[in-house]
Amino acid sequence: MTNTAKLFSFLLCAALLAACATGESNLLSRAREIQNNLLSSYSSVDSSMKLSLTAINSQIEEFVSDSTMSLDTIKVKAFATVNEKHESLMAVQKELQTWRQELKLLPSTEDIQHGAKNPFGDEAKDQDILNMLKKSQDDLKAIQTKITTIAQ
Repeated sequence: MTNTAKLFSFLLCAALLAACATGESNLLSRAREIQNNLLSSYSSVDSSMKLSLTAINSQIEEFVSDSTMSLDTIKVKAFATVNEKHESLMAVQKELQTWRQELKLLPSTEDIQHGAKNPFGDEAKDQDILNMLKKSQDDLKAIQTKITTIAQ
């Protein structure tokens, strides 16, 4: 090999090594995708929660303003049912808020380059991070199912 070919090979290897060092693994890329979907889904679930609470509060106001409710046992039972739904939704809303507060998010690649710490821990591997975000995704789906069930 000539010196030019050796130099070219060396530079090509160095460039490939540098590209690999700054790039993310496939697992981490998938984790970021799940994270982005999680944030979008959270926004949707939160909006759904607010709409459900607004509807329930409206029903409660109707019952409270009904002067014949205390004389009608059917209305009293319906009011009790609506109150139970309200209490259940409030409990799930707290669960959703706790989920959001405890959600660990990957810092951006720029933040990482500037020294941001990994919220999943220094020892966390890409697969661990992916698994944790998948679990968060499953937990959010379970909360969404609870909201849908209660609101029916």
